[in-house]
Amino acid sequence: MANAYGSQTGLANFAIVAQLLQEVVKPEATIYFDEWLHGYRQRTPEEVASGTVPQTLFDYFSRTPWLAVGLQLVLLFFFLLWQQSQRFGSLFLEKEPVSSNSAAYIEALAGVLQRAQQQQFVLKQLQDWLRDDLASQLGLAINRHPPPKDAELIQAWQTVTGRSPEELQDLLDVPPNVDDSRLLQWLEQAASLLQALKMAT
Repeated sequence: MANAYGSQTGLANFAIVAQLLQEVVKPEATIYFDEWLHGYRQRTPEEVASGTVPQTLFDYFSRTPWLAVGLQLVLLFFFLLWQQSQRFGSLFLEKEPVSSNSAAYIEALAGVLQRAQQQQFVLKQLQDWLRDDLASQLGLAINRHPPPKDAELIQAWQTVTGRSPEELQDLLDVPPNVDDSRLLQWLEQAASLLQALKMAT
């Protein structure tokens, strides 16, 4: 008895129901109508396709369950936040730098000597250190007192390395004027000389 088919050709269900009432149902019988199906109309395949497939972009977004999408995004955000806040290993405590009293003393003394313009004194100390180091490496410092003289050091160094004695003599002589650049030059020459001795031995 759906009204949707009341006027369609070939589906005149009103006429069919009237005929059934006249021929099949007894006059004293009680007739029940299902009102739930009163407005039902079966959809055509075209209507089914158009109902399941969005026709426009606005139609697509209007069918999207934004509440469910939003809840999923919020859950994903909190999961990533929790994941990034986890550390990858055990707690690592940063070690406090250990201060070296010797290094601090040397730096302070170097600053005082530089401000006092005592480059000549510094060079003399470096030359004495070089003499001791050469005597030790050349085997001349064993049970020797007083230490070997410069001429003996130069001769032994020339014998071992085969290089010119003037190279070592220039380092052992005290120049009249010493500045910061001359100190740096002396250090470079001394490092080269000791490297040559190390390679020769």
